[in-house]
Amino acid sequence: MSRLLIEVHVPSLGEIFDMSIPRNAKIYELLPLFTKAVAQLSDGVFVPNDVALCDGITGVVYNNNMSVDDMQLKNGSRLMLI
Repeated sequence: MSRLLIEVHVPSLGEIFDMSIPRNAKIYELLPLFTKAVAQLSDGVFVPNDVALCDGITGVVYNNNMSVDDMQLKNGSRLMLI
């Protein structure tokens, strides 16, 4: 399985996290993993409530049914968890 290393920016915390994700994953599969990881890494400060994943540069909100390949992500891509 091929994986990508991406940056996930969480504006509500002012933090950026590096995460490794599988290329064949869908957004709806990644969101619970991201929110759980960020909640744990922030010592419970981040409380996920109806979050969305966006392009870290343009701010375009991704459809939950899109795959990593659909989003054309590559190593070093920036995402935003809002």
